[in-house]
Amino acid sequence: MDPGDYQFFAEIEEKDNVRLTLDGWEIFNRYSERKDIIEGFFANVGGGFHTLEVEYQDHGGKAQIRFWWERQ
Repeated sequence: MDPGDYQFFAEIEEKDNVRLTLDGWEIFNRYSERKDIIEGFFANVGGGFHTLEVEYQDHGGKAQIRFWWERQ
C-alpha cells in the first residue's frame, strides 16, 4: 500500500456480519439486518505490505459481500 489515510468499505446483504482488521487493528465489526454498506477509516497507514483480514458470516438470506478501499 502507498502511505496515507484509507477509507474501507464492505457491502453486505441482509442478516450478515463483517469484520475487518488491518495488521490486527480492528477497523469495523458490524452486523446488519438489511443490505448495507459498512465504512471504516484508518489514518496514517505506512507504505509497504500490510495484512487485511475480512471475516464474513451469513445468518440467513442471500450470502454476498463486496469489499474495497480508497486512499484519501
